[in-house]
Amino acid sequence: MGGLNSLDFSNRDLRNRSFRGRDLSGADFRGSDIRGCDFGHAQLVGANFERARTGQTRRQVFLPLVVAGAFALALAYGLSHMVFGALGQTPEQSAWMSVVMLHIFSGVAGFGSASRALLGWSPRVGRAGMYLSGVCSAALAGFFYLGSYFDQNLEAAIAGAVAGAGLAVVLSLVAKKPMGVITPAMGAIAAYGFSFLIWTAAIAHLSARQYIWGICLGALSLVYVGFAICSLRAVGHGVSQLIGTSFRGANLTNAQFDQENLKNTDFSKAIGR
Repeated sequence: MGGLNSLDFSNRDLRNRSFRGRDLSGADFRGSDIRGCDFGHAQLVGANFERARTGQTRRQVFLPLVVAGAFALALAYGLSHMVFGALGQTPEQSAWMSVVMLHIFSGVAGFGSASRALLGWSPRVGRAGMYLSGVCSAALAGFFYLGSYFDQNLEAAIAGAVAGAGLAVVLSLVAKKPMGVITPAMGAIAAYGFSFLIWTAAIAHLSARQYIWGICLGALSLVYVGFAICSLRAVGHGVSQLIGTSFRGANLTNAQFDQENLKNTDFSKAIGR
């Protein structure tokens, strides 16, 4: 009986604690706050989690938002320099290739980050769009920062774009949930940058009395403002999908839960669930 008492965690505040890999067979967690706890690969045979509170803690929400904000600010700084540098450039100038790449990557990144909201009927396509948005946003950042470091060298900028895209691919594979917050935050910046680019082109066409082109480009600019708003909403969705309590790989044979209390809980590869 003394051994069982050491496994009495009932009605306690256990937020953000790690029980990873521990043998907690028969443990009593009834009524406890286990938000943010890591039970990964723990032995929880016959454990009791009735009325336990699962989900996210403020720390788990705050950290991804801070990281996403840092990435978004870094992209905003680089994108603002690239956008203002692109104004007035013509196809005859040597920097025109950079202008073309800026339009393509920012346009794709802005649309991709809004695709989850726009294509709610097809989650798979929405996820693919979000993935592509992350790759393009990271490519933009790499293009600017490495190109600037090597004094606006185009080859270095392209290498930076490739490196940034590769990093985004790796992070999307190993940190899917955090990237669900970071990617739309950067996508919102990309969408706004593309909107500004297209708006300046619309003004130029209207000034030259090319009204059809001016109106079409102006409408496209407004559409991308909408994409930026959708992307910001996707940030909130990404936060809501973050894992709070993890039972990944745990042995939950005969463990007891209140199904209605399970929020933001990871049971992937768990035994007995």
